[in-house]
Amino acid sequence: MKRRSDVLLAGAALLALVWLGWALARPAATASARHSEAVLWTDGAVVTGKDATDGAPHFALGAVSAPAQARRIPDLAYLRRALPALRRLDVRGDGLEPAELAATHGLELSWRRPEARPERPVLRLLSVPRTLARGERLVVRGRWAGLKPLEPVPVALEGPDGAVATVAVTADAAGTAEFVLRSAPAAAAGRFEWGLRAGTGGEAVTLGVAVRESARPTVLLLPGSPSPEFARLQRWLADEGAPVTAHTRVSEDRYRTVAANGAPADLPAIEADGLARFDAIIATETALADLAESGREALATAVGQHGVGLLVVGDPAAGRRETDLLPWTVPAPPADAGTRLARLRLLPETDLAEAVAIGETELPAVALARPVLADSRGRVLAAARPRGRGRLVRSAMSDTWRWPLAGQEEIYGAVWRGLIAAAARPAPAARGVWDVPGEAPVFAGESVRLRWQGPAAACPGEVAVTGGAAPEPVPLPTTVAADRQQAAAVFWPERAGWYRIGGPASDGGTELYVHPAAALAEWRAERRREAMAARIRENPAGGAAASALGTTLAGPWWAAAVFLGFASWLWARERKG
Repeated sequence: MKRRSDVLLAGAALLALVWLGWALARPAATASARHSEAVLWTDGAVVTGKDATDGAPHFALGAVSAPAQARRIPDLAYLRRALPALRRLDVRGDGLEPAELAATHGLELSWRRPEARPERPVLRLLSVPRTLARGERLVVRGRWAGLKPLEPVPVALEGPDGAVATVAVTADAAGTAEFVLRSAPAAAAGRFEWGLRAGTGGEAVTLGVAVRESARPTVLLLPGSPSPEFARLQRWLADEGAPVTAHTRVSEDRYRTVAANGAPADLPAIEADGLARFDAIIATETALADLAESGREALATAVGQHGVGLLVVGDPAAGRRETDLLPWTVPAPPADAGTRLARLRLLPETDLAEAVAIGETELPAVALARPVLADSRGRVLAAARPRGRGRLVRSAMSDTWRWPLAGQEEIYGAVWRGLIAAAARPAPAARGVWDVPGEAPVFAGESVRLRWQGPAAACPGEVAVTGGAAPEPVPLPTTVAADRQQAAAVFWPERAGWYRIGGPASDGGTELYVHPAAALAEWRAERRREAMAARIRENPAGGAAASALGTTLAGPWWAAAVFLGFASWLWARERKG
């Protein structure tokens, strides 16, 4: 019985030796399936002599610079399929695009950030809003590289009308400098392109921005009597394109009504239905005090039931009465009161750039009121509180008409936009809005994520994209969230230029500018470097335990060890016998 078991054991050992010998000596044609390490060449890599003889298989993305034996592949997913045992990847160059990093899951990455300095000024970081409202300024932020260290360099932003905004930046020892540029206010709606350049030989960049016509409330002005404050405000609103009606008392029983931009011109009497045609009413305390009782009741009805906003500005009226339309008791300024310079802040977080002349009056605290405008010391200059379906706003400022005369038109416009927005009846909710998240440039040949937000009843099943090579709109399917208040689509622009996502802006669509595929090469390289650095920081091992195990089992050493074990056992048995 013992001899039979010995024969069986010897036979099993011989079969194992034959199989292990085949496993160790099988043809090199199947070696690629066992490779656990590889080298991947990407844009920005520099080939040296030792790179061609390091033993690991080499791969190159597209037409990048790489050793002669490197195999050209379209993407990292192809490499993962070609080397199923891959556990460690040595990346050369600037690295992978952010969208491709998902394919590195489970891999241990090795990568060294290139430190080459550009030969001319190029952009490495760039942030530009895709859309603006008419009257807003374009704010461009970024970082230039390739500058001469410690030397000032002008950075210029040229608008579509030829107006140029410049700022001087000084590079650090590494030749980089950050900048912020603000353009002149956008004067018209449409598709426009700005030009950005550093110095005279720097990279020239085209920035495409869509300027939209924002919804402007219909405003009624009740100044009580002619004044430069309301005359300037009426002119500014008309220039802004807002529908505005001025109803000015010119004598004891005579009023003059002037309308612009399609605002109602017939205002025979102050009544609730007539006032309901406006979104905001701007008046003085004197004008409200001069209203008949029926007029005050009509105004209260328009605010409380129709949602019209009431903005009261200027100094308090003599002998004013406390009413529910005037909950703020503003103290009268002394006869010798002067002005002071102060920087203003539109709450919650918009700080205005320049100091302006304002009076000493500030608003007292009122229940349920929220601050709208304050100075740098925190003193409240304007506040708002709800009343029924509408809102009441009180501003303690007067003589803002002097600001444009001092060259501060932008501050004047920003303050009045904020005050009117705080009071005006909100515009009807849109059926939904398409946009492209973020402010990073979009390039031809790269995927773009489109986002829709709106009411569930209007959630779209597809979105039409117009532009590029297709003469007709191209429908794209959408992925809808569970609550149907958000949807998304993926768009691959083939060409550079302008595209329209969805319908016109008034119907929830948006405009998108696509850069050429070869534009902003250094910016795209920096994007890859930052993405690679973040990937290394978040998960440097990429699954190190799996990598170590895979490397051990994938190699031939375990087979050699078992082979030697069986051979030693057979040799000892034969010698003993």
